[in-house]
Amino acid sequence: MNLEIIKIVDKKNNLEIKDLYEIKKFTHIYKLIINNKQITKNNSLCIEYKCSNCKLNNIITLNIFLRKLNKNNVKYCNLCKNADSSYQTKNTLEDKLLESTQNWENETHNYKDKYNLIYMTDDEFIKIKDKIKSVNNDSIILNNNWSYMYNFVCYNQQKFNPVLINKSENTIIKPYNIKFNCENCGEDFITKNLATHKNRIKILCKDCSMCNKIFKVKHITIFGNKIKYNSNYEKRFLAWCEENNIMVKNGPEINYVWNNKNYKYNPNFEIIDKNILLDFKDNHEWHKQNIVNLQLLSSKFEQKNKYTNIWCKENNYLFYIIFPKNLSEIKKKLLSL
Repeated sequence: MNLEIIKIVDKKNNLEIKDLYEIKKFTHIYKLIINNKQITKNNSLCIEYKCSNCKLNNIITLNIFLRKLNKNNVKYCNLCKNADSSYQTKNTLEDKLLESTQNWENETHNYKDKYNLIYMTDDEFIKIKDKIKSVNNDSIILNNNWSYMYNFVCYNQQKFNPVLINKSENTIIKPYNIKFNCENCGEDFITKNLATHKNRIKILCKDCSMCNKIFKVKHITIFGNKIKYNSNYEKRFLAWCEENNIMVKNGPEINYVWNNKNYKYNPNFEIIDKNILLDFKDNHEWHKQNIVNLQLLSSKFEQKNKYTNIWCKENNYLFYIIFPKNLSEIKKKLLSL
């Protein structure tokens, strides 16, 4: 094994393993030994090693590293394994960055336009960098030493790849399995690549993204108030309020805390002269699973309700969650008050 291992890091706490270790071959497979103890596949370790071809540092999980060793596939790192002989002579990071810039400048405008439609540009990455918790299966935590290059040269049909660069550690990686923090629900989630979030204003998990696509915010003016609504069923309710001279406006902004973070919640509507807040939920599967069935109530939804009820108590209001099945009942109540 002719590989230079730079360090071994535990990705759970991002701490370097300082104990005595060795890579040892047992019959026909390699294993990592730390303090005379064999490390199993169920581990959280990452290995940073120097590619014997391009001389750049690479960071991969221990399991992938051992798999490469067992398959005798470690001569080339992922970034240079498809390179031709001219690439192999460029052994410095600066050489490769310069080559990438030159090759990109020589591409046609048509190719650049098509490429930029798919991959996240440098400016787009800067806007979402602080939402990234880790990349490459938690093996890398981004800090100020890491920068992004969306057009790093590679020698296959694709020609270029987005990469993350750490000049201080002489490291280039192709980002995958990126862990984000959802801007809406605060939960962590993983996406396969950065291109998934290109041209998106917010970083949202699958569930929150689905809801955002379904509920498009629109506006209507009633009684001089510009009121937001998400669905035709809410719009019909607003029209009914106008027909029955029921004064309605956008719900107030209510602050609440969830998972030690501060959030803001806006019930859909406030019935001004009746001291009532209304929040509309449709019969979508997301609502059925997370709201209707009490056993599946999310802690975040509970917190919203808790703080909304506190607000209502302090301001002498009533709070109702509206589904299509109880809308007629609420209308009767509004007419009777």
